[in-house]
Amino acid sequence: MSKIAVDAVLLPSDKMMDMAVEAGKKLSGNSLSRILLSKENCLPHISLAMGVIHKKNLPLINNDLQEIAIEFQGIQLSATGISTH
Repeated sequence: MSKIAVDAVLLPSDKMMDMAVEAGKKLSGNSLSRILLSKENCLPHISLAMGVIHKKNLPLINNDLQEIAIEFQGIQLSATGISTH
């Protein structure tokens, strides 16, 4: 049976994505081995859940997530700093 990886995420506002992309560029330096955030290929996000599901169950998960999204009012987040470790 075919399985796929899933990642349920919160996507920040466009303004916050732009800030994350710029911060990522500054932190990455000249290294080609690091992940570079972008709004096209590697979206800045906050992962809520990650896992593997059977491909046939994708529509069920999609329906559940759509119901949650309809009821979700959103939250206000802010960035107060940046650091690497």
